[in-house]
Amino acid sequence: MSTFDYDWSARQVLVTGGAGFIGTHLVNRLRAEGARVRVLDNLSTGRTTWADPNIEFIEDTVTSSSAMAQAFDGCDVAFHLAAMVSVPECEQAPDDCRRVNVDATATAARLAAENNASLVMASSCAIYGPDASLPCVESATPQPSCVYGASKCEGEHAITSMIRNGSLEATCLRFFNVVGSGQRPDVPYAAAIPIFAAAIRADQPLHIFGDGKQTRDFVPVDLAVEAMLRAAATPCNRTLNVATGTQTTLLDVIDIISAACNRPAQCGYKPPRPEDIRHSVGDITLLQKLLGLPEQWGTPAALRNAIEHVVHHAG
Repeated sequence: MSTFDYDWSARQVLVTGGAGFIGTHLVNRLRAEGARVRVLDNLSTGRTTWADPNIEFIEDTVTSSSAMAQAFDGCDVAFHLAAMVSVPECEQAPDDCRRVNVDATATAARLAAENNASLVMASSCAIYGPDASLPCVESATPQPSCVYGASKCEGEHAITSMIRNGSLEATCLRFFNVVGSGQRPDVPYAAAIPIFAAAIRADQPLHIFGDGKQTRDFVPVDLAVEAMLRAAATPCNRTLNVATGTQTTLLDVIDIISAACNRPAQCGYKPPRPEDIRHSVGDITLLQKLLGLPEQWGTPAALRNAIEHVVHHAG
């Protein structure tokens, strides 16, 4: 039996941001495992499309202290996914970003400790910044170049400070570029893959900034969910990358999308944006050592499958 087998039946679990892309996948998996699931989400970008309707849903924001207290009450495990994730929006509204990504995370850490709940926080590879040595290692000094990345650093600090004083069991997971079904092309600042999938299906040109040879560490959403479940079952009390350790170019991704659509891609190239990171990939040493991942979720076939799921749900 795997050391990560965990009985979720009758467990009271909270997922903030549970109506979002990753949150929906997590909620569906938790329900399939028999957990009692409560979701706190303001539906600013998410939708209540869970496979199982038996979800306790609180429609409110994580910046509401009363809503957060209600959501955490009686929970055994909490997954804190709710965040302001659009880099441009965070730049435009840094105070709002701080309230959501920093203050609410500190509240989540405090309430988890008060309820004796283990906590898993969704952090981001954005904390490494554009000048990070590759692969990005968790021990590296964060050098975020944007308000969003800086806010995730502060959110992590709010949690790790409570871990150090012994009042909280938690894991911060730095997600790289998560991909899978449910990613929407119709929201502001949508991710590139659903936008490209929708464009190819509609025979519209793709807008590529740079030469398309920039690379990312694309993470199938099933790997992200598995990492969260394992971190909840066995809290690491530290920060881990959730990555595959593999770099994939944007052009390679477009080829996968095009094949899945059975249509050629019409690529239009624009000058690279000055703020864009050229290459990104995460070190997976700790992910392998502490959580036994990425295993089958980090293979080229798994990425292709995740991208194909985006395509089949894009139109």
